[in-house]
Amino acid sequence: MLIYWCTAKTVAAVHLAFATYMVLGWWAIVLGALFRARWARHRLFRLTHLAGFLTLLAFALVGRPCPLTDLEFWLLEHSGELAYDQGPFLVRLIAATLYPDVSPALLFWLSLFFGSTTLALWWLVPPKSVESWW
Repeated sequence: MLIYWCTAKTVAAVHLAFATYMVLGWWAIVLGALFRARWARHRLFRLTHLAGFLTLLAFALVGRPCPLTDLEFWLLEHSGELAYDQGPFLVRLIAATLYPDVSPALLFWLSLFFGSTTLALWWLVPPKSVESWW
């Protein structure tokens, strides 16, 4: 079932890219606001970032994991691989980054914090039209 395994690893890479975008995007908005960088107010960037955090917040509020997590685990189960402690270094690194060994309550509160601050930043540092990127 190589196709399931390869697809699961692709989903993990997309998941890591999404998580990186959300975390670094949050910091970019905060630091961009502090330094009055106009790109931090770019409307498309801000809309996609806000939509991502609102989606994560909604899943956290109903107690569900990210759908990418469910998809990845389903693909791994169908590939015959059940553990992330095996495999190449990069696979283990992605797994450790995406699935840290922390309590679900901490993940919920972190999601709530970042989601609510992202929403607050929408009003405190409002986005501008696309022409004002730079």
